[in-house]
Amino acid sequence: MPKGIPNTNRYENCPAKLKTAFYKYLQSKKNTLARKVKNIEAECIHMSWQDEENTTDCGVYCMRHMETYKGTAVDKWETGFVGGDSDAAFITSLRAKYAANIIMWKQNEYMETVMQSARDNYKKEK
Repeated sequence: MPKGIPNTNRYENCPAKLKTAFYKYLQSKKNTLARKVKNIEAECIHMSWQDEENTTDCGVYCMRHMETYKGTAVDKWETGFVGGDSDAAFITSLRAKYAANIIMWKQNEYMETVMQSARDNYKKEK
């Protein structure tokens, strides 16, 4: 995404579509929160750790946001990100953590294949 484009224009109407989908899901489950969700205005928030340079780790940011968000205000939200280059090592560790969790998940049909490939590569490098 080119620099200088405001957040409200970056996502077009995706936040509103997501809210509508969530509302419809809650409604289909007869959840009493559906009415509240329907009346909430979707908004894009600014997070101090936002990074316009990193365009490859969106999934890592998303996973960490889902993992750490507890309904608090943004300024009290503890993600572990601080912003800029200082996040590089942290993002690398999160990438490894999430990859390991996906690979080791008991429902992963390819876990043994991936693990064997990793063992084979490890032996080659020794």
